[in-house]
Amino acid sequence: MTVFAGVIDISGSLFTEEKKTIVRDAFHNVCKSESIIEKSTNNGLFLSYNIDKTKINYKVDDDYNTSAIAGDPLIRSTNQGLDEDVNSINNINEYERLGKVLAKTKGVFSGVKIINNNNVYLFTDKSGIRPVYYYQKGNVFVYSSLLSFLENLPFVDLDPDFQGVCEHLAFSFCLSNRTPYQHIKRLNGGECLIINSGIVRVEYYWDWQKIQVKKIVTDKDIEEAYQCFDNAIKQRITQSEEAIAFLSGGLDSRVICAQVNKHVKKLHTFNFSTNRSQDNEFAKLFADNAKLIHHEKQFPSLAYPNWAQLIANEIKANSEQLHESTHQGTVWSGDGGSVAVGNVYIDNYINDALIKGDNDEAISHYLLSNKISIPIRFLKNKYAKQANGLIERSISEELLSNKVDPAKAMYYFLMNNDQKRHLQLHFESICQHKVELCLPFFDSAFLEKIYAIPSSELMYHKFYMKWFEYFPSNAQETPWQTYPQHEKCLLKAPDDLSYQWEVSAKNNSSKSNDFTTYLEAKNSPLFVKLFDANKVFIAMVLHRLGIKDFSYLIKNFKQIAELK
Repeated sequence: MTVFAGVIDISGSLFTEEKKTIVRDAFHNVCKSESIIEKSTNNGLFLSYNIDKTKINYKVDDDYNTSAIAGDPLIRSTNQGLDEDVNSINNINEYERLGKVLAKTKGVFSGVKIINNNNVYLFTDKSGIRPVYYYQKGNVFVYSSLLSFLENLPFVDLDPDFQGVCEHLAFSFCLSNRTPYQHIKRLNGGECLIINSGIVRVEYYWDWQKIQVKKIVTDKDIEEAYQCFDNAIKQRITQSEEAIAFLSGGLDSRVICAQVNKHVKKLHTFNFSTNRSQDNEFAKLFADNAKLIHHEKQFPSLAYPNWAQLIANEIKANSEQLHESTHQGTVWSGDGGSVAVGNVYIDNYINDALIKGDNDEAISHYLLSNKISIPIRFLKNKYAKQANGLIERSISEELLSNKVDPAKAMYYFLMNNDQKRHLQLHFESICQHKVELCLPFFDSAFLEKIYAIPSSELMYHKFYMKWFEYFPSNAQETPWQTYPQHEKCLLKAPDDLSYQWEVSAKNNSSKSNDFTTYLEAKNSPLFVKLFDANKVFIAMVLHRLGIKDFSYLIKNFKQIAELK
């Protein structure tokens, strides 16, 4: 669990000690630790913080090479551990060889490699799940696995990027390599950024378009997908005594837990949900049937907090029940499953529109069905005009064509945008909660298998349910929560349980709290710049009085308040 950062003058000029002190202080502040590894050169500074002292994620060689890895690349074919992968990357001295090594990776990771103090390589996994942010203005180049590090450097220009801000308002994240800041970018999946002799360029070491999509699905394809997933599980198991996992009432965490439970002696599961909900009750039924050691924490209403911080707190509270190596280890998570295998957000309408070549109609339906929009009528006229049609154009640029299966364009968009940013809060706050996730649904070898499945077979969890039959029988013996309009669970379940998507559709927000959020946000520079204060004030008064619901604006105000 390493986070890293650095600064380099790409012209080779001296980077002053005064500025290095500023960089060190910013990194210490975001890491909340004094245990920092550093390498200082005339024209730059490299910094790394290893949260898990039991794993060595970095290699610092004062004479030549320096490397740091966040996460685990999973290159190795032996059991020597992460250190073998770090050494493999550190011993390479040219991009051609590095690209070939990165192409073999299966894990979720990002990293930096510095050669001879001047050549720098930044890279991320094939789906870009583990972030690397970078900033360039003039000869100053700054990079980090933490966006907050760049946000807290006084010499970094945080001028807003209008397209990035609009995307942030619409999706709660930005698309492609954008951030809300004009001069800060994020690496895309399968990318490697190279600084060589003062020149900055980006290369792709992996291309998803090279995967051939099948025209039909056979039983062999389903079985191979299961075996590939099982391999992804086994390669991520570091010790067979105990493990910890999230367990909801849905399928994604269930298949993870069912499979991990095959390979460890004890599995501790944690559920965070509301009382008498499908999420809570179905998790409990499965855990009892599979003989898992189950823990739960209930909330009075549905909430979406920082899940890693929640489980970190609960692990600490239950530490006496856990083996020391388990307590210091990682947590299994089903993140990625519903989009990657269940094909949520894509329906027959979108599928048919893409097959007909009507991308605009597919995008329009996607935005409408998922209630994604920019609050254009509350922006100042100048910005309202600029924002009109911007989100549609942003998505269109991210649709990767596939001649065999045109509907793969939306799947690619979701995996390389929605899913790429899905765990942004988790990774940004990792220095606080210190939880590393095992994410087998993002295993790139498994994703290759799934990407090859025709879109029509993936939709509505159709392929998922055939694949599900290969899992241990206890996974299928108790009810599970399903998505609306997707394949249903046919097992009998109590009628009085709340259903996640019905609850989330209701507006449970407090009008007084909403108005407080508005008051806190209305004086921020970005709010003042973009929003029409009079229109927003009238909307908030109507909302406060209960005359009209403008709760969607509150989400936008919170997003604006998050930005520097």
